[in-house]
Amino acid sequence: MNESKISVRYAKAFFEAAQDAGSLQKNRSDALLMLAAFKQTQQLRDFMDSPVATIREKKNVLSTLFSQTCDKLTMAFVDLMIAKKREMYLEAALRYFDVLYRKQSGIKAATVTTAVPLDVASLSKLEILIQSIFKAKVEMDATVDNAIIGGVVIKVDDQQYDLSVAAKLKEIENKLLNA
Repeated sequence: MNESKISVRYAKAFFEAAQDAGSLQKNRSDALLMLAAFKQTQQLRDFMDSPVATIREKKNVLSTLFSQTCDKLTMAFVDLMIAKKREMYLEAALRYFDVLYRKQSGIKAATVTTAVPLDVASLSKLEILIQSIFKAKVEMDATVDNAIIGGVVIKVDDQQYDLSVAAKLKEIENKLLNA
């Protein structure tokens, strides 16, 4: 069974259990908290992927880090994945849980990439514009990539709008080469 099937299967089971328990929102915030910790801490990712660390050690570390703030269902889910030796799929399962939550809640995930950081007012206007276009609530993430030179790249779910200077220059280059 490949990684995506395993992650999806566990995420769906966690989502259904959270729905049944009426704790979807809390479990989602727990999942986002854990994902942020994994993203920010390479040592934590390395430890969870380590074949040397025992199941008990992995459970203890995650329990120490998250049991005070996370719901019992979330911790039971994490414990189950570790007990079944599926901890290498934990991050992917948590990400897919968030996808399921957004899908059920009608929330679109948007990533806005610019060459320079945008101020709060510009981000707010952009978020309102994206919400009006997609007629849905939007959770926006802003990133900076100076390789785009200028302009903006907007990705909403699986659609991408590349309005960057780099893309326009590439388009001009292709026209000149093909002329």
